[in-house]
Amino acid sequence: SRLIWLHCDFQELSQRLQGDQTRPLFTDPIEAEKLYQKRQKLYQQSADYLLDTTGKSPPELAEEILEREGLS
Repeated sequence: SRLIWLHCDFQELSQRLQGDQTRPLFTDPIEAEKLYQKRQKLYQQSADYLLDTTGKSPPELAEEILEREGLS
């Protein structure tokens, strides 16, 4: 099995999570960005590959994954 890092920049992540009350670590934007930066290296080391999700819809990403895996 593969581990795919679905990555987007912090600005987009902030927009996606705006108003989401289920993310307690995201209540303070400054601390959230620090955590985001801290985790980048771990995610990068763990992932088989990265897909940039910035500005893409779930169907677009699914198609990209299928193409990359040779399943489409």
